[in-house]
Amino acid sequence: MTRLIIAFVFISLNSVMLIAEPHLKKWAAYYGNTANPSELSSFQLVILQPNPLNDLKEYKKRGVSTIGYLNIGEIHQSHPLFEKVKKLGLTVGNNPNWQENAYIDIRDERWKAIILDEIIPSLLQQP
Repeated sequence: MTRLIIAFVFISLNSVMLIAEPHLKKWAAYYGNTANPSELSSFQLVILQPNPLNDLKEYKKRGVSTIGYLNIGEIHQSHPLFEKVKKLGLTVGNNPNWQENAYIDIRDERWKAIILDEIIPSLLQQP
């Protein structure tokens, strides 16, 4: 089911990008914590995890558009809200492929509130 959802998101994203930006030919999704703008500047669009270490202004200077990536099913230990989420008991085990990522109970209303009240507004405040 997860693969299907991920595939749908990427297919949908790709379709939306092609409709909204028909000239868009090169894009990348970067899932690390510290993306290097000089290494990714050959792309027209880069999808990044929201992280204070990613300098979005540097991408803008290089003419690269950015989109924030939000994983609603997991949280990385380096995320600023990790301790809060863990303390609330929202984590339900670690991802066996990425031990630094904890699964989150996405059914919990408190997690939905964190996404809507904290994470998304912080994404929208990015330059």
